[in-house]
Amino acid sequence: TEPNAPSPQQVTVIGLGLIGGSLCRAVRRFYPGVRLIGVDRNDVAAAAQKDGLVHQGFPVQNLQAACSHSELIFVATPVAAAEQLLEPIAAAAPAGAVVSDAGSLKKAICARAEQVFRTAEAGFIGGHPMAGGEKSGFHHADPFLFQNAIYVLTPGEGIQAGQLSFLSDFLRGLGAHVVLLDPAEHDEIVAAVSHLPQLLANTLMHFAAHRNRRNPLLLKMAAGGFRDMTRIASSPYDMWKDICSGNRANILTAIDEFIAALQQMRSLVAADDLEAFFLDAARYRLSIPKDTRGFLYQHFELSVEVEDRPGIVAEIAVALAEQDINIKDIEVLKVRENEGGTFRLAFATRDECNRALEILGRKGFRCREMF
Repeated sequence: TEPNAPSPQQVTVIGLGLIGGSLCRAVRRFYPGVRLIGVDRNDVAAAAQKDGLVHQGFPVQNLQAACSHSELIFVATPVAAAEQLLEPIAAAAPAGAVVSDAGSLKKAICARAEQVFRTAEAGFIGGHPMAGGEKSGFHHADPFLFQNAIYVLTPGEGIQAGQLSFLSDFLRGLGAHVVLLDPAEHDEIVAAVSHLPQLLANTLMHFAAHRNRRNPLLLKMAAGGFRDMTRIASSPYDMWKDICSGNRANILTAIDEFIAALQQMRSLVAADDLEAFFLDAARYRLSIPKDTRGFLYQHFELSVEVEDRPGIVAEIAVALAEQDINIKDIEVLKVRENEGGTFRLAFATRDECNRALEILGRKGFRCREMF
């Protein structure tokens, strides 16, 4: 069934990679009555239409035809390409339409959009879905990618309240939690919590590889904590090039502040005075929304120890689904080959969490509530 909020008759998605493709799949699932137009390179657009991802695919050269009848237009291309597309999109979009990008940086594109859309009949609202994956291309698209994920919107001064509510309601219909931010504030925040961690992961890998030349056992002994901290080091440079360049000033500020924090930590290690440092870090960690997808609302969690055997996750999910308990999020906390591991399960209410604890306990699982 379609969400209760009014939905557009036609949506255009420009850029059919993971984010754009997932937008399309989500729209097909949650707004089945909406006509979807996809824009990309000719071969990608044709493949997306053949695959059923979109009703009709257009090459970028046919932007006018692709946008002229759509009430919502999403630009899901890399940051630099999105800025270049603003003018032709503004010229093609019909009166009252809402255009939104999906890039990781907001200040520059929103400033550019303020100029381009000042005389346009459509409006522009910056957007950044705080979701993604490690694989690219629409073949890896996920209709549930935006479920319970934060979706930042950065509306400009010229946007009408009705246009903002139209886009916000549409995104909520895809399961996203919409947050409104100033573009500059957005870029400062992501420099600290997204861009700096990416660079730290890369730096830690370089550090370990350098040490590994002295002792080849080092990387062989890299276990859970090291793997967790460096997982994103495999992210493609093509994706990060424009981000690091476009947000350079904020990233440099974050790096300088982090270096100062490292120096402070070094002093504590030298003085053998780390107890408060650890206790404070654990306390700060509890202030992060208790989930892996950026939920804005508190969730209630269990840790569940499981054996290493096929079907174990399905067994847990079925046992809870039979009692109408919905798992809001699931995360592998640790795993050892042939020994099993531990999962974190998140629930929307304490009652569901308590019921899940009881049900899984009766099934023989060792589980406990997480605080």
